[in-house]
Amino acid sequence: MIVNENSLKDYLSKKELIEMADIMSDAFVNHSNFIYIIKRENKRKQALYYIFLMMYKIINKYGFIYTVKEKKETIGYITFMDSADKAQISFIRILKTRGLFLIFKFFYCLKFSEIKELIKYIRIYNKYQKTDNKESKIHLYSTGVKNSFKGKGCMGKAIRTTYPYFKNLGYKKMVLETADLSNIPIYEKLGFKIVETVSTKDKQQTICFMIKVL
Repeated sequence: MIVNENSLKDYLSKKELIEMADIMSDAFVNHSNFIYIIKRENKRKQALYYIFLMMYKIINKYGFIYTVKEKKETIGYITFMDSADKAQISFIRILKTRGLFLIFKFFYCLKFSEIKELIKYIRIYNKYQKTDNKESKIHLYSTGVKNSFKGKGCMGKAIRTTYPYFKNLGYKKMVLETADLSNIPIYEKLGFKIVETVSTKDKQQTICFMIKVL
C-alpha cells in the first residue's frame, strides 16, 4: 500500500515495482553485507534485483511503501511491514504474488558458498526475531535512493515524514535492522537507538537492531 499523503492510488503498478526493484538494487549493490555474501558485483546486482522485486510485490499488497520524490521525480523508496504480521515474506505470499520464479532466479545467481553465507545471516536474524516483542511496532524494512541523490538528506526527511502517519495508525514504536555499521549514525540522528547487536559465529556478519518511540 502506498502511504504518501497526496497519492491518487493505493498500490504501485507492475511497471513501478520493476522500477522500484531497479533503484533499490542499485542502492544496495555496494552494501557491505551484500558485498561479503555475494562477491561478484555483476551477479550481486542481478540477484538483488530479483529478490527485491519478489519482496516488493508482497510489501505492495501486504505492507506499506513510501515513494520519495524530488520535483515530481521518484528518487527512492521506504518500505514497512507490521511487525506483528506473522506471515511477513512467507512462502504462501510469494505464491500469491507470483514471486516464486523470482526466487529461483535469485538462487541461480549465487554460488553454493554464497548461499551458505546467506543462510548464516538469516539464522542470526531469525533468532533475534523469535525473541522480540512485536506488539504495536512498525518495521522499517528497507530504504534506498538513487545514487545521484545520496547524501542530500532526502531520505532522512522522508523517514521523519512517516512518523506521524504510523503513530496515527496506532503504532507506538518503529524498528529496523542494519548490517552496514556505517548506517548506524544516520539512524541515530533520526532518533533510533540500538537495542541488540548479533553476529555470526565467525564474526564476519553483524546485525544491529534499532528502535524508535513514535
